[in-house]
Amino acid sequence: MKYGHIITHLFMDGGRILKSVKTSYSEYIGSERMSEIVREMMKQQHKAMFIALRDGKFDAIVEMLGRLREDPAGLRSHARSEAERLFAPEVVCERISAALQRLVPEEAGSAPPQLSDAAR
Repeated sequence: MKYGHIITHLFMDGGRILKSVKTSYSEYIGSERMSEIVREMMKQQHKAMFIALRDGKFDAIVEMLGRLREDPAGLRSHARSEAERLFAPEVVCERISAALQRLVPEEAGSAPPQLSDAAR
């Protein structure tokens, strides 16, 4: 065996997968303790998924899927309008400009860099 993975799925109604987690145990292949190490890794991964479920980490997704089932057109319309608002060209350009300004500190007294004719 070259590759080994532990895959944990969280299913919801109808057998749909709500969440999957995949962890490699390739580094333990061939180890004398591989069985017990992989067994412990499986327990920990399963426990982490259970704790996340218990703590409500997936509640918003389950709620959204329920609303989608009840009113698919309304939810799609709302999602589309939010995407248009958040990803409008002027909003995206403003965010990119702000990020670039944070990355490039302005030196006192120096002019901002100018674009070459080819870049315009």
